Amino acid sequence: ELRNLLTHGATPAGAVQYVDATGPAERLPLKAVRSLAAADVLVCDPDINPEILALARRDAERLDTTGVAQLRQWALSGQLVIRLVGVSDWRTEQAQLDAGAVRTEVLPVARLA
Repeated sequence: ELRNLLTHGATPAGAVQYVDATGPAERLPLKAVRSLAAADVLVCDPDINPEILALARRDAERLDTTGVAQLRQWALSGQLVIRLVGVSDWRTEQAQLDAGAVRTEVLPVARLA
């Protein structure tokens, strides 16, 4: 598939992944940690845990806020965007991205029993 992408110049599919970043970093599943390490762009709510932000790729672009149009543009250009969410209303944003043909995923966190 990589050969086909290189030959035909197609852009690989990007995505916006949502991570609950309010709790301790040790509650993140391995998939979320891997996504943070691979992220091209991080968009962070103001109330996130700094321990979680520290797991992200060092050269990823980091922003406090951005609009749905910018998230869509990054994802459709093949970038992996991680939305570190706190208490803000991000479900509406996710629904708008889904409606705009952007692949989104909510990465769960382990809950304390």
